[in-house]
Amino acid sequence: MKKFEVGKTYTDFIKAQFEVISRTEKTVQLFVKKGNGYLEAGKTYRKKICIYHNDYESVYGSDWGIHAISEI
Repeated sequence: MKKFEVGKTYTDFIKAQFEVISRTEKTVQLFVKKGNGYLEAGKTYRKKICIYHNDYESVYGSDWGIHAISEI
């Protein structure tokens, strides 16, 4: 299964870029490098990790989502 890794950068398929700065088994802390209109660049967010079809981890906001397969 593809998991979020600390120090790697991911995208939300639109324009935002997030770096994983820490994680536990159930949560991930993200630093926003480039915002997307819903999240401000330069801020840190902690989100619950969801597992999608046992293939990869995902995190979701109200209008956005990031998947561990979207590493840049």
